[in-house]
Amino acid sequence: MPQLKKAAYRIRRTKISDIPRLNEIEVAADRLFSGTGLLDGLPEVEMIPHAAFEAAINEGLAHTLVDWKGKPIGFTLCSLRDPDLYLDQISVDPAYGRRGLGGRLMAQILDLARKNNRTSLSLSTFRDIPWNGPYYAKFGFTELSRTALEPWMLDMEMAQAQYLDVSKRCFMRCTLSDSDE
Repeated sequence: MPQLKKAAYRIRRTKISDIPRLNEIEVAADRLFSGTGLLDGLPEVEMIPHAAFEAAINEGLAHTLVDWKGKPIGFTLCSLRDPDLYLDQISVDPAYGRRGLGGRLMAQILDLARKNNRTSLSLSTFRDIPWNGPYYAKFGFTELSRTALEPWMLDMEMAQAQYLDVSKRCFMRCTLSDSDE
């Protein structure tokens, strides 16, 4: 597939009608973890409940990356969790990978955090997978120590422990400033 110009892609607010395609993208992106042992044993189905997408859509916290035909090829899903904007999910269809599209989505999320008067953006990710922890570090995210975790983060970690080895995961935070704009 030929490399397309950046103008061929745009980010827009997610629509309810996008959800089935976003579920497909989520499943396809999760296949990148095949062979890492990190998601082995999980069924190959979407993990994000429809209700979570709907809530984020209604709050303006879900965005979709579309190609020149308007086909969804990536998405972000966020939630407001004091004191942060929390990045619940960012996924790009692997067929469109390695084109800087994840970076464009990340820039949009950082802008969304500012628009929601947040001073930081946080996420939970696999610590050592190159397209996880090290990738987010390039955007200014740093790993939080256990003592710095918010109560909601500890609750989230307990929920993740039901299906993931949380010892391989971490919470990361990027502190925003006016000079980041």
